[in-house]
Amino acid sequence: MRSRIRIAVTAVAAALAVVASACTSSQQAGPTPAGSSILTKILDSKKISIGVFADAPPYAVLNSAGEYEGFDIDKAKALADSLGAELEFVSTTNASRIPMLETQKVDVIIAALTNLDERAQVVALTRPYASEGQLVVVPADSAIQSYDDLNGRAVAATRGSVPATILESQFPQARASLYEAVADSIQALRSNKVDALMESTAVVADIRRSQGDAVRVLDAPALAPSLVSFGVKMGDQLWLNYLNNFIMNYNISQAANDSYNRWLGVDVPDLIK
Repeated sequence: MRSRIRIAVTAVAAALAVVASACTSSQQAGPTPAGSSILTKILDSKKISIGVFADAPPYAVLNSAGEYEGFDIDKAKALADSLGAELEFVSTTNASRIPMLETQKVDVIIAALTNLDERAQVVALTRPYASEGQLVVVPADSAIQSYDDLNGRAVAATRGSVPATILESQFPQARASLYEAVADSIQALRSNKVDALMESTAVVADIRRSQGDAVRVLDAPALAPSLVSFGVKMGDQLWLNYLNNFIMNYNISQAANDSYNRWLGVDVPDLIK
């Protein structure tokens, strides 16, 4: 029975890939053959490797018990369950996410990958599984009251992230302090090595929970409202089709709503259903 299900899933994915390839320029490479797809590999081996953060709450953290937990971890576990596969987590950072896909060290990245056009030129992005924006956090007693006040100030962000891009393009007068991991950026703010921190709405929600009255968020519109997707290596339409179908079904489920409320404090936005 499992064999029949595997064959059926692969056949449906292959059919979808043929339709997708009909809309592709003759100058582009064709779709990955079914037998070479990551989807087929996972269904055969019953194993899946997923790149996730290890220190970026509430998306994902490696806790003191040596277990991963967080918003993205819920998605990763649900994906593995949908495939009947044993799950291997592989720790990644903002900067290493795309290289890990390109070198095939993981089957998929689930690590707050924002849908930037430049990213879509080098990595395949699924339909959104989350939405967010970028906020600025400062110490509670900081004199910084607006975005204009960031001029000349040291602002922390993680290397290769959306905030790092925003600081470069929109706040050239600020002094960007880039760190390899979100936890390092947060620690820089805690220890007063920087004047402010720019991070996603989800990460800022966790900072506020952990820091309480010690910090405050600038009362200003969120920067760069965005959508967040899984990332996969270019060219594997079969695998991309499956992931899109999984996210579509997951985002309308009670499990997705429970995860959103647990980690982000809100229901699944209608935008991504």
